[in-house]
Amino acid sequence: MKRLFVLLCILLSILVIASPAAYGHGEDITGITSGPTGTLPDSPFYTIDLLFERMGNSLAFSGVKKLTRLEAHADERMREYSIVAKQGKLAHASKVFGPYRAILKTAASLIPNLSPDIRDIRMNQ
Repeated sequence: MKRLFVLLCILLSILVIASPAAYGHGEDITGITSGPTGTLPDSPFYTIDLLFERMGNSLAFSGVKKLTRLEAHADERMREYSIVAKQGKLAHASKVFGPYRAILKTAASLIPNLSPDIRDIRMNQ
């Protein structure tokens, strides 16, 4: 248990140190808002970044909170794809589609569970 705690502390500190260096800003393309992208798919820390996002999503207990988080993560995936594709790193850009599909699948499964009033509000925004 102590080893696991030490390992998690080391991974977290590496992520905290590496994130500011890889923290970019998205570029405006049709339908995608500019904003921070975090770790890009060509980074060795990309998988860890996705893991922390999934952990955060599982801790959001409200359906609306989960959908809001999933929407932000989906936007981030598209910004990441745009940046990496414009850099000509198409092999890394293709890494984005698996997590993007998983986000959409999760969001689609949550929508029917929302109350009709909340579902109508979210759909009309």
